[in-house]
Amino acid sequence: MRSGFGGSGVPCRRRLRWSLGSLVVLALAVTPASALATPATTLLSHATPPPVLNGTAVALGQVAPATGFAVNLDLAPRDQAKLNSLVAAITTAGSPSFGHYLTPAQYRAQYAPTAAQVLAATTWAKAHGLTVTGVSPDNLLVYTRTTAATAEQAFAVKLDTFRANGRTFRANDRAPRVPAGLDIASVSGLSTYNVYVPALTCQVSPPAPPGRCGLDGSDFASAYDVVGDGKGQTLGFTLWGQALPQSDYTSYASATGTTALSVGSSATGDDGLNFVLVDGGDTASANVDNEIALDTEIAHGVAPGVHETYWLGQDNDTSLAHVLDDAANSSIDVISNSWGSQSSGCPTDTGEENALQMGASTGKTFYFATGDAGAAAGCSWPSESQYVVAVGGTALQPSPESAIENGGGCTNSEPRPSWQTGIGTPLLSPGGNACGGRAQPDVAADSGTGTYLFFDGHDACCTGGTSLATPIWAAATVVYNKHNANTGRPGVGFDAPLIYQLANNPTTYPHDFHDITTGTNGFAAVTGWDEATGWGSADFDKLFNNPTAITYTGPSNANHGDTISLSATLDEAGSTTPLVGSQISFATHGESCDGTTDGSGHASCNVTINDAPGHYAAIAAFAGDSVHVAKSDTEPFTVNWIATTTRYTGPTSGDYGVPVTLTASLTDDSNSTGIAGETLHISFGAE
Repeated sequence: MRSGFGGSGVPCRRRLRWSLGSLVVLALAVTPASALATPATTLLSHATPPPVLNGTAVALGQVAPATGFAVNLDLAPRDQAKLNSLVAAITTAGSPSFGHYLTPAQYRAQYAPTAAQVLAATTWAKAHGLTVTGVSPDNLLVYTRTTAATAEQAFAVKLDTFRANGRTFRANDRAPRVPAGLDIASVSGLSTYNVYVPALTCQVSPPAPPGRCGLDGSDFASAYDVVGDGKGQTLGFTLWGQALPQSDYTSYASATGTTALSVGSSATGDDGLNFVLVDGGDTASANVDNEIALDTEIAHGVAPGVHETYWLGQDNDTSLAHVLDDAANSSIDVISNSWGSQSSGCPTDTGEENALQMGASTGKTFYFATGDAGAAAGCSWPSESQYVVAVGGTALQPSPESAIENGGGCTNSEPRPSWQTGIGTPLLSPGGNACGGRAQPDVAADSGTGTYLFFDGHDACCTGGTSLATPIWAAATVVYNKHNANTGRPGVGFDAPLIYQLANNPTTYPHDFHDITTGTNGFAAVTGWDEATGWGSADFDKLFNNPTAITYTGPSNANHGDTISLSATLDEAGSTTPLVGSQISFATHGESCDGTTDGSGHASCNVTINDAPGHYAAIAAFAGDSVHVAKSDTEPFTVNWIATTTRYTGPTSGDYGVPVTLTASLTDDSNSTGIAGETLHISFGAE
């Protein structure tokens, strides 16, 4: 797993009565000279696990030298500060760059580590005995395998087995070290102290007649007003484990009266399910089959017809960085993740964080469950990442919907993202100190109502936990991405900024959300955002289809040749709450221009009137965005007939057969100025 928590590890001091020679031998055993032969840097983000550092862990002995495991070398993105600023700009509502995401190709060209940086890291790794097994598409991760003995020498650490808090784990005694010029930001895999787990409990037994128990996906779609289907869309998932057989999905469909998911690499269309076994998948984790069934069966019910892609890692350890990076580099825009680790100190896995940042910068939403152990369990990673939407839990029944024992709280180990506004002063723990960092959850959905599943050849009655709430949000988002595509509106992109934009709007918040004000997870559910349920659950049809009001405020007439300013205001329907940063398209018959709404919802642009005099229409149109429907306003517009005076100014006489030049003038009666560009016909009369 991740190699520990923030800070640096210091070996415990002991009284030593050995000879000088013995001391030298001991120093070489703890810090191999070969590893320190070149200038090195300490990777502070992966220090010694706290129980080892503070002496509360019981040492069980050194890890056997031949023990093999995977280690990831996490390379830093190029120009991290610029990338951070870019992501902040494209995820801040009202910013000129809001929603202007990078393409994966642009990310790789501008911010991914270079081929030269990868070559330097892999060359060093191979020279120190590590086996390089691959490199991620964005060059952020170098995958290696090693033995304990090789890792100790390469990273200047000592690996021991410890026991603490009822668990046995491997841990490094200090932060790993590598040469400073390698651009390696961190190393993961040396320690197995932190454990990733899914948030789900199931009772596998034949349910009582009529043959099933609890709710299915269609019930949650109805409860949360998900209107439409997922046909033509793909929803992603991540975990570890192995593929479920077709027979499980056939049986589930039979029990629920739904269309069965079709499992297999060739199942690429609607109702298809592809399992992608990363590093071969995990052959030892059948205990996560319930989570795989929950994700795929419930999401398919919320978004009927949706195609699903499920990345399954080799273990609940270092392979998850590989899994997340593969998902971030895919063409899938919404990924549901019902797993996490809850531990004190709120450690951040740098490799996973970099993959999630890459996803946010390219317009992907990773939904993550916050876990089910309550606020007292501490933070949950990766749901505390600033690049994900953290999903908490509620109980639909008994009514009204209420908070439940899901994870939630705040951590200073992760900065508060620019989009997380309007949350008051979150606390580090119930009754604790104020926190200035990332707070969670962002939203919530049902996690406490029983649900029906089928896996491993059996019916099952399950309490879904936030493992259920997360695919509900993800599947609903896929439905509305399809709806937006069909109506010419953009997809939701990275969803978190939109959620906070709507939640902070006094018009849209009560329209779009169910504000949960009863129940607790250690933190009480209150009005508005709270550490128990975030902003609450959603009425998804309203959340993604907010009505607007647009009013044309420009002139109703103009003279031919005039340059005029067309203008309009755009507000939330039924209010004076402006929509900021939205594009308005204007037209007056043959002329058009675009403007962007300011902080007052006002937009304007200039056109020169070239239309012939006559009666036309002025139009101000909003094409809609990810969460607002299109709206336009059409008003009468006249190109004026100008009162003019025509005066002949040529000669009044001439000789027969001698050419003459005939001239005349055309002036505007209102200001006596000449009018250019018009055709005048001059002819001789009979007299």
